[in-house]
Amino acid sequence: MCLAEAQQLAIRFAALKGMDHAILAKLCIDVRDKYRYTEGILRQLSGYNTKLKDYVVLNAAISELLAHRCIAYKHLAARYVSVALEP
Repeated sequence: MCLAEAQQLAIRFAALKGMDHAILAKLCIDVRDKYRYTEGILRQLSGYNTKLKDYVVLNAAISELLAHRCIAYKHLAARYVSVALEP
């Protein structure tokens, strides 16, 4: 989980510096996978904190949404408006 949060900070700085949207999307998916891995570990533990699980699930969802947003920006920049608007 610490790696995922550190990578989220790196993604924010990279976005501010104008890194390519496709690379940002891949990094966001990697963060999502790290949070999902953490969620799997938490499920195996007995008596884990439900607030921590909720935090992990929420951050996984946010990372996935950011990845979709980056892909949409990539397509919009390339003038592929119909592709960017597909669900």
